[in-house]
Amino acid sequence: MGAFRTEWDTEANPRYDVWTTTNGGEILPGVLTPFAATLYNAMDHRSLTALMKTYPTGKRVHLFKPPIGNFFGITAGRLTLNVGFSVAAMSCLDRDIAAAMAGQFFQGSDDALRYLVDAPDAEHEAARAVADAQREAAEGESRAALADRQTQLEGLVDNADEVAERPAPAVENAESPARAAQHVQRIAQCQARRNRQAVADVAAAATLHL
Repeated sequence: MGAFRTEWDTEANPRYDVWTTTNGGEILPGVLTPFAATLYNAMDHRSLTALMKTYPTGKRVHLFKPPIGNFFGITAGRLTLNVGFSVAAMSCLDRDIAAAMAGQFFQGSDDALRYLVDAPDAEHEAARAVADAQREAAEGESRAALADRQTQLEGLVDNADEVAERPAPAVENAESPARAAQHVQRIAQCQARRNRQAVADVAAAATLHL
């Protein structure tokens, strides 16, 4: 009996053809729909083409158009990740890290080392400089976004505290004015507690990112 396939499986990669379901199955478990599989295959080529163009060494990594998979593949209808491509792409920036990756996936074998990209040292250094600049820019944007969010939430807390400290508004219903006032006060206090917790959560997240 032949191996199970779907009509939307990707074709074998002629250069990097070592696949794993690890992590991919955690992202999208089970058999993908034809639409999801086609979308992943299209974005796989489009996004990786744009990404690798930013690095001087990126031209040394082979990219193939659909229906061939590069990093993302569809095998038996399931999402798979191309370990061979990962090793090649990482070696564009750091061959030592790429070799360590290959050793992790291929314990006891140096077969994956054939995927390492060979390039002049100056080209590798230029690629690492681009990657460092990209990482610093992304980290700076994350810090700025967290700081803005924390400022906004602190303003909410200050406003909620002010509301909570105000006397309850006058209630025209003479039957239960005290009960209505207590209800308004509890709402304000509850909002203040929620805002304080939100600020604490953002502060904790900011600490982890800084």
